Amino acid sequence: MVVLGGDGSVLTAARLFQDRPVPTIGINFGRVGFLASLEVSGWKEGLDDVLSGRALVENRMRLGARVIRASGEEGPLTVAMNDVVISRGATPSMAQFDLLSSGRQVTSYRADGLIFATPSGSTAYSLAAGGPILDPALRAIVLTPISAHALSHRPLVLGPRASLDARVSDTGGAVALDIDGIMVEELNEGDSVRLGACEEPYPLLTIHSFDPWQRLRDRLGWSGNFG
Repeated sequence: MVVLGGDGSVLTAARLFQDRPVPTIGINFGRVGFLASLEVSGWKEGLDDVLSGRALVENRMRLGARVIRASGEEGPLTVAMNDVVISRGATPSMAQFDLLSSGRQVTSYRADGLIFATPSGSTAYSLAAGGPILDPALRAIVLTPISAHALSHRPLVLGPRASLDARVSDTGGAVALDIDGIMVEELNEGDSVRLGACEEPYPLLTIHSFDPWQRLRDRLGWSGNFG
């Protein structure tokens, strides 16, 4: 699949093919373009590499999320390429979220929300909220709190086998569940989101000449020297 656009277009395409992933190459017409590895200026040469079988396959880890209502009712599984975000949305006050890993209490967050990001998504909302940048080849989950009230609550990097539950334990109103930037559910007190790494990755394509470090320097304004 060839996607013309920026990262949002690649995410939309990946969502459409989430049940049967196909190798995907993005030609960047957007402003950022971490997922779309071909620039418009070199699309002909890059696409020739892809169609000639010389492209590289980057298997990107995805997240699966399922809502567990306070009543015990379970919702359908949804899949994220970039991130799963639980946020207070239009609720005027902070919410409290309890985090559990494999049924064990980790901590409670008083915050505007929580971001659960894949390595691909570590350069998106999670980065803006102070999270670390992960090599997209890794299999890991980044948890970044949004404006946490306690300064000791720092981003966490968890392994791909982590089974996480984020429970809304106190809120002044409904909070929002966003999957790759799209609001999919409203959550109330007692509701949880169960998250974990998907077994099947999504195959993004890139070319041999693509330099991911140059992309980071260009997109994030790194100087590239010690001067």
